[in-house]
Amino acid sequence: MQPLYGTAHQGLPDELEGTLKVAAALGLELLPWQRHAISVLSQRHGKGYRYPVAVVSTPRQSGKTTMLGCLLIYRLLAYRGYRGYYTAQSLKDARYAWSSWVDLIGAGIGLDHFKTRLGFGVEQLQVPSMNSTLLPVVRKEQAMHGRQSDTYVFDECWELLPDKAESLIQAVQPTQATRPNRQLLFVSTAGTDESIWFRDWVRRGREATGDPAAEICHLEWACPEDLDPCDATTWHSFHPGLGGLIEEATLHSALDLHGPDLFARAYGNCWPKVEQSWRGNWAELASAERIPNDAPVVFGCDAEPGHQSAAIVAAWLNPEGVLVAEVVDSRPNTDWLLPRLAELTRKHQSEVAVTTTGPLAFLIPEGQQLGIAWTRLSASDYANSVARLKNLVREKRIAHPDDSRLNSAVDNALTKQTGDRETWRRLEAKTSIAPLVALSVAAYQATTPKLAPVIMSA
Repeated sequence: MQPLYGTAHQGLPDELEGTLKVAAALGLELLPWQRHAISVLSQRHGKGYRYPVAVVSTPRQSGKTTMLGCLLIYRLLAYRGYRGYYTAQSLKDARYAWSSWVDLIGAGIGLDHFKTRLGFGVEQLQVPSMNSTLLPVVRKEQAMHGRQSDTYVFDECWELLPDKAESLIQAVQPTQATRPNRQLLFVSTAGTDESIWFRDWVRRGREATGDPAAEICHLEWACPEDLDPCDATTWHSFHPGLGGLIEEATLHSALDLHGPDLFARAYGNCWPKVEQSWRGNWAELASAERIPNDAPVVFGCDAEPGHQSAAIVAAWLNPEGVLVAEVVDSRPNTDWLLPRLAELTRKHQSEVAVTTTGPLAFLIPEGQQLGIAWTRLSASDYANSVARLKNLVREKRIAHPDDSRLNSAVDNALTKQTGDRETWRRLEAKTSIAPLVALSVAAYQATTPKLAPVIMSA
């Protein structure tokens, strides 16, 4: 089965034959998709790999862990001084996969030529005669510093947040600088709407498949957009493990258990569709409509937690019930913010929405002295503002000016659970999301009905 998106084999030497010998010694027969993936991503030129980065994305239950094990064990046996590392969501997950490979060796090749350490947190699989090592590691920056590495596998990387992922890669890359056999492997099933980092690698990988000179290898098996991943008649066309590893009954059970949306992601390797993603409609909501000068506007403001920059956003609910938004100002630091807000509120006779638990709460008393009319949003109001903004986007009841600062914040924003509700995840954002948070609080205030005073009769 060919991948939906796939880098072509360039006719260079690869490690397929050696990996197949290892698989046979382990009592395994690799599936066609596994053979194809190994032959493409392991191509070599000169002393190193043709592709220093490889992205492999498959549905669940395709056999990617088995494929990785055979490939890594081959490299352990083939290259003197080899250092391979495998990481998953947790050390427990990484250790589970690593120990399954050790068990395969024990039942197949035999452990005579290997040396193992099994203590939790100090696991190693070594071939002493080759001075080569394969280790499972915890997904933490400290654990990845200073250890020379050849292959670094990031499995199930859909769950990596951008900030953490970049820190891990920055920790790993120096360890490969002098290693001719260096390769990063990003392996995962499609993620959620929050999987910004891995989704960006999938986007880059897909683009690379059309460029013969690209240094990224991309191999993606998934249900095409014009097929229904929940239709059993389509499964054999896109799930590479079906028939050789799992049966249709397994997928029927998974569909019943998880429902169509989760099944499509897990077993169709499908990314969330527009209707499932709060940000999916954002691009088409760009509009030339602007807020009239005499409109009853509401301002919202926010800053990065470290006050590196701040933003002011205006929001107005037009007669058709559409929220019109504009980024009024966005600059480094926060020393400019109060004078600008005072100027805007005097000019427009308006209020400024701000969170009492956010990075600008300390400015509220000083702003009052300058005559700024604050609307203070509690932690509960703040969570409500996130839900309100997402619904406005989903329902296409917002118009924005296609401002690059706001677009970037939307593209990179993540949420976190706070009780049974969501709030913006500020610290892990790849870029400043202050314009988006400012929009959230402004939109919440602009769309919250003002209660009429209650007149008590005698």
